[in-house]
Amino acid sequence: MPSDIYFESLFRAALEVQQLGIQDGYLISVIYDENDKDPGSGWVFNGALANGRFYIWEPGVGEVYDWYADMYVN
Repeated sequence: MPSDIYFESLFRAALEVQQLGIQDGYLISVIYDENDKDPGSGWVFNGALANGRFYIWEPGVGEVYDWYADMYVN
């Protein structure tokens, strides 16, 4: 993970969401996706599988994206 302050705080926020989910009985992943063109930057998301769907969201942002999980499994 890059040492940039912005990404560090975003990563910590994602870990906090993960911890809160665990306390409520949910398994939430923290996802870091490195930018291939700039290894010093990237994206941090939380993600969860539920009822055959894969949900991702940025910690602190209210918008949730979802896909059918089987789209990614061959």
